[in-house]
Amino acid sequence: MWFHSCVALTYVVDSFLVCALALWLWRAVLRGGEWRDALVIGALLAVIGGVREQTVISVARLVLFTFWR
Repeated sequence: MWFHSCVALTYVVDSFLVCALALWLWRAVLRGGEWRDALVIGALLAVIGGVREQTVISVARLVLFTFWR
């Protein structure tokens, strides 16, 4: 029971951070992108990478698309 709750907690935190990143990326595209957006996106990527490294690779395409726009 303890092991499964620890694994689930990691996934819940990871899911929340990815949703927060996606929301910030969407709002950055709508605003046209500012330096503040780049700093927050970088900080969110660092936190997500600290929770689960594989997730950064998955969301990298979305981040690159946002910076390209």
